[in-house]
Amino acid sequence: MYSGLSSESLWPLIADYLKQKKIPDIVELKKKLDPKLFEQFMRILNQESEQTPTESEANDLINTLTIFSLEKERKKISPEIAKYAKSGNKDKIALLQRRVDEISKKMMELSQ
Repeated sequence: MYSGLSSESLWPLIADYLKQKKIPDIVELKKKLDPKLFEQFMRILNQESEQTPTESEANDLINTLTIFSLEKERKKISPEIAKYAKSGNKDKIALLQRRVDEISKKMMELSQ
């Protein structure tokens, strides 16, 4: 996906931090990256940090991230519903369907 880009070596490092749910360690990144790439990366971070988001932008971002998280949860539930449908476990299906309905409602509220 990032093959051939000058920043190619950066993305696997960032992805690894995200998988571990950690904040990237700048000192460690500096050790692992080409000095020129690290300098460019830091310049971009500094540019971004100079732009203070409005409260509305921050809320929109939080809502979008929450919607993505809810969608991911909803996608995980769908195979479970199918599994319980095959086994005939109506109680589990009803419970999971209620959760899907709650998720859908919350997503609609956040997207307005």
